[in-house]
Amino acid sequence: MLKKVLVWASIIIFLFPAAAGAWDGFFTDAEEIEVREEEIVPGVIRISLQVTGPEDKQSIQILRVNHRSPDLNLRAALGQDQLTGGLETVRAQAVRADKPGERVVGAINADFFQFDRTASTYGVPLGLHVEQGELIASLMHYPVMGIEAGKVYIEQPRMVTRATSLSSGETREIDAINRTVFWGNLELFTPRFGEKTPQREGVLEIVLSGLERPMAYNTYHTLQVEGEPRSGGGTPLEEGQVVLSASWEGIEFVQSLFPGGQVRIVAAFLPPFQIITDALAGSHYLLQDGQKMELDTRPLVTGRHPRTAVGTNANETMLVTVDGRQDDAYGMNLHELADFFLFLGAKDAINFDGGGSTTMLVSDPENWNLHLANRPSEGRERAVSNALLVTYSFDEKVLPKVEEEREEIEITEERENEKPEERPEPPIIDHWARNRFFDYGVYARTSISLSDHISPGGKETIAFEYTLDAPEGETAAAYLYFVGPMILEEIPPFLGMWVHGDGSGHWLRVETYDPDEQVYRLDAVEESRVYWEGWRYVQFPIPDGIEGPLKVTRIYLAEFRQELMGSGSIYLGPLEVNFDRED
Repeated sequence: MLKKVLVWASIIIFLFPAAAGAWDGFFTDAEEIEVREEEIVPGVIRISLQVTGPEDKQSIQILRVNHRSPDLNLRAALGQDQLTGGLETVRAQAVRADKPGERVVGAINADFFQFDRTASTYGVPLGLHVEQGELIASLMHYPVMGIEAGKVYIEQPRMVTRATSLSSGETREIDAINRTVFWGNLELFTPRFGEKTPQREGVLEIVLSGLERPMAYNTYHTLQVEGEPRSGGGTPLEEGQVVLSASWEGIEFVQSLFPGGQVRIVAAFLPPFQIITDALAGSHYLLQDGQKMELDTRPLVTGRHPRTAVGTNANETMLVTVDGRQDDAYGMNLHELADFFLFLGAKDAINFDGGGSTTMLVSDPENWNLHLANRPSEGRERAVSNALLVTYSFDEKVLPKVEEEREEIEITEERENEKPEERPEPPIIDHWARNRFFDYGVYARTSISLSDHISPGGKETIAFEYTLDAPEGETAAAYLYFVGPMILEEIPPFLGMWVHGDGSGHWLRVETYDPDEQVYRLDAVEESRVYWEGWRYVQFPIPDGIEGPLKVTRIYLAEFRQELMGSGSIYLGPLEVNFDRED
């Protein structure tokens, strides 16, 4: 069959395919492939494909984003900045985020959302939504795109969300944040949800005040109980406040709270999501680790529809829209879409909301105006719950040079009069005093608290109590997570800490990650298992050749030997970054 490939390019850069003619390697039955390619800003390439064949017609838009570029950012946006009823077009969300110095150069629609206008959760995205460090809607069982500076993850993250009464010490798991779940015993609502909590029979709610900033994750929020519990839902959501909504087993916890009492809220991601800035969810994994995922046979999967999806590899993220339900654009099923991302070179990919929601906008760098790149099936842009934006940061102002030079001279003169600094005392990864940690168990029950014991190093300590109970052939582990990883820019020879052992013989380790997410589990120098009783300074060597920054994520005890399963407790002093210690 004679094929015609028309190429329109404003740049001579081909990331993939290596040449325009390579597209017929995917569209093997196409009679004509029209390719338009342009650079929007450095690191962002737009590719437009119009494919015509006897059995297939496709209209596809691709944005290839170099997510390692320090000038480019991927970020989430939320319709009208709230969840319930906050639907808004992708254009409106992008325009609101666009500002001098950080321009939106591309955008697509993102997650599926509650489409029933009669539902109390109308407009709420079905999965996780994290925006600029704020947890807006908690996890559901959907794949997630997590964004960190220079990296993108596509996987199902793990998260710990808890409420602790500081009066009684009782802790309850929070089952959902800013959403209702049928299994929920305890749900948390913030002002991002809307004006008030959903009205429901059988719930008991209480207001907590003192939220000094948005609902940040990987930190603790210590809040104060306001007033008495109220039933039935519909509690107003005011700035600086959150509402705990209880049902079933959670009611007893809310009933135990009293006005003026304090409740500590924690929401924390487990690695590798600990330092993400933004996250959005989709409906299906298309690819994981370069392999196509098994998909179900529902019409959503097997039918040809307009599609929006995202794929990623180590260096770039690919935003893709496929038009459909039109005479010259048939759309794709999810199997075809997965194959297309493999062809693009993606390692991981997920499917976003499609159909009439499918939207892509791109910017004109001449004036930063956003224009519609695809052709929505309904003939117009649909209002949606959230969006994925691509932003480009650069200087749009020229700062006065005189002020800059004066400041530099003053700093230089001051430093010239200073004596060379001696190496300071070893820095301490000391989040014990600020309660920035949480426990987690696999085949284990765990509990942590500040203890009355002072380590030989003169620091306060944590009491870490555990029960390990794994079935034959499995490993039990009791974890102590830092709420947000500790970042080591300079790599020391080892980490160190005082440990009061219980003679249990369990494996004690520290877990770290390098910039490529290679995990390094650090064992103690002399004795990697806790056979000793009483205090001992334990050192954890860091292998040579590791480049920073290094993330320290958790300390843990592990055991696979059945005869050593059981309960115990150890005391831990602060973890030290140590360059010089030898004893």
